[in-house]
Amino acid sequence: MMPIRDGYDLCQTLKENTVTSHIPIILLTAKTAQTSKIEGLSLGADDYLAKPFDSEELRIRIQNLINNRKQLREIFAIKSEIIPFHPQEVTQNTTDQLFIEHVLKLLEQHFQDSNFGAEQLANVLAISRRQLNRKLSAM
Repeated sequence: MMPIRDGYDLCQTLKENTVTSHIPIILLTAKTAQTSKIEGLSLGADDYLAKPFDSEELRIRIQNLINNRKQLREIFAIKSEIIPFHPQEVTQNTTDQLFIEHVLKLLEQHFQDSNFGAEQLANVLAISRRQLNRKLSAM
């Protein structure tokens, strides 16, 4: 067991924060009841694996998450050339969707400003330019 806070609390905190909400989370837990699994997944966990677990199974689940995100990225890279962009189609959760909508709104507001770039966008969002790049790339 984790000291101070449990995995569910950590998962919820990470998924509700716009800076970390895009990070995939696999809960590794000794709680094997179906209600515990449902609780973890409803808090935003991308996968749930009960202890004791097989390391090969964990490796495959991680690889599947990575592959799924790559496939989504490829699909939406192609679709974005054909149809308009819709944040709910590329996001994994509501926090990410709200973040993308906020970014789009800021870009629309500053569309005419040739001095408004990634650095200014990051400043308005109160994150570093590097973190903005990582977050948008991950989404």
